[in-house]
Amino acid sequence: MFIKNGPITLPMHLVILVLEDNPSDAELMIHAIRKAGFFVHSTRVETEVDFRRLLDYSIDLILIDNRLPAMNALRAMEIIHESQIDVPAVIVSGTLDEAEARALLDMGAWDYVMKDRLFRLGMVVKKSLEMRMRFSTLKRATEIEALLIELTNAYDETIAGWARALDLRDKETEGHSQRVTENTVKLARAMGISEREIVHVRRGALLHDIGKVGIPDSILLKPGPLTAEEFDVMQRHPQYAYELLYPIAHLRPALDIPYCHHEKWDGTGYPRGLKGEAIPLCARLFSIVDVWDALTNERPYRAAWEKSKAALYIRGVAGHMFDPDIVRDYAHVLLDGRAMG
Repeated sequence: MFIKNGPITLPMHLVILVLEDNPSDAELMIHAIRKAGFFVHSTRVETEVDFRRLLDYSIDLILIDNRLPAMNALRAMEIIHESQIDVPAVIVSGTLDEAEARALLDMGAWDYVMKDRLFRLGMVVKKSLEMRMRFSTLKRATEIEALLIELTNAYDETIAGWARALDLRDKETEGHSQRVTENTVKLARAMGISEREIVHVRRGALLHDIGKVGIPDSILLKPGPLTAEEFDVMQRHPQYAYELLYPIAHLRPALDIPYCHHEKWDGTGYPRGLKGEAIPLCARLFSIVDVWDALTNERPYRAAWEKSKAALYIRGVAGHMFDPDIVRDYAHVLLDGRAMG
């Protein structure tokens, strides 16, 4: 059974541990809490040994008298800290000065009530339980968020590992995946793409050539020109990427780059011959970065191009290979060396 208290639903049945040497005072405390609508099962103790022993049990609330013959409330709060239990403790005392109250609150007591004002106890208990539930909810949410961040980081590290493995397989393009990823993200930010979308852009860029795992080494690593038949096989790697990544729900939003980065603005690309704005935006911007990186980095069969020559080439094929608006309005971020070294 529960008591509705605004947006928080409080438990109606409470197990309360009472640290109190006077049985009559303990009964008055429990009576005040029952009047607030709770069903209470309580146990009264007055020694440190019994108090420690009962902290091992499931408890919803602890009521503590400030001064007992064998111990005081400060010692009780120390024991609660040592036990590392998450149970609200309320001080209920006949005498409590301001310094003592402040010290007890600093030690972790949730609130205090004077014995001559026990009519406040029910309200204080409700507030303490509500605060505990809010803190527990916040703690769980924080723990879940931390876990999600940890899992996301592990996921992204795995993706980066896949990309490094692909680069190591093809020594000609070693480091290519990391470079194009960094520069694709810079270009995406310059274009105003949201950080939420950039997460998927980053993953897609890292995995843009993942489909090449399906290409035989005899073709992928061939030192000379490919035959028509071999080029046909090579052109299948975007489709292989789609088939590999689509079953992974977490990576579906990142599929556009691996699947579409060889499409061309005029519709002559592959694998689907998409044309113009039918090509996803992130694939359109990535294709510019991909070609820039290929041209400006050395390959075994040719020297790296000067940036001015590569810039002239990219501007020259805008409207054929690349989205002319991106080249005109944003490619300076790459071509003039502001984002690419």
